Amino acid sequence: MIKDLCDAIDGVDELIKAKVEGDGIIFEYDKMLDAYCPTNKEAKTRQQGQDGQCSGYSETVISAFIQLLETFKSNGDDENLKSNKLAQYGILLLSDKINQHPNVNSGISDIYKLLIKYNYWNSNYHNYIEQIENLMNMDTKDTSKFYNILKLLCDIYTTFDEDNLNCATCLEKAKKFVKKFEELNEDPSITGNNSYSQILYYLSTDYNSFKSDCDGKCNNCSEIPPLPNIKAAQISGQDNSEGFVE
Repeated sequence: MIKDLCDAIDGVDELIKAKVEGDGIIFEYDKMLDAYCPTNKEAKTRQQGQDGQCSGYSETVISAFIQLLETFKSNGDDENLKSNKLAQYGILLLSDKINQHPNVNSGISDIYKLLIKYNYWNSNYHNYIEQIENLMNMDTKDTSKFYNILKLLCDIYTTFDEDNLNCATCLEKAKKFVKKFEELNEDPSITGNNSYSQILYYLSTDYNSFKSDCDGKCNNCSEIPPLPNIKAAQISGQDNSEGFVE
């Protein structure tokens, strides 16, 4: 599943290209994101039955987040979507896009406020809004760190797949992932936050799945490093062992 998830994240990531210029940002986006934007072609509030058109960077990146979760849903990943894992991974992508803007100085709560501001979003994607509401204690500066390590994990899976199960080629990337994971795991501001600890749990689970696949299919995986235990209280029922700019 993680390979499909990574492909979806990479695909949506490519839909927005941003370049910082001074205190602002110039960006281009794939027009397929208009389908999820809350404004119409006249830059007014979108009504049911009207075509959408993104107005500004904020609407565009939030629409990319919705596009990603809709992709997960269409791929039949409802179970993981309900578990909040995919929503959290989606928010990592959203946070990375937000932080590309030089004037961003606020967090997830501002994203939530913008989402509920528009009736189109509130009516059609209320379940996604609820998932963001549950994560409002996260800061976009911190979540960007998690996005970077998620991209590392995706790179490992891509290498593992493309190199015909040759785990040796994944070793350097795996060591880099473990180092970054350890840095987050040693940060008390990260491990003291339940939402961050849950993301660490999901990342560790997906990394351990890679390691298990490598151990089961290759003979040269002995040097693939294990992850440390997460320095946080265990998530209930789980084992962890192995100002937004408009």
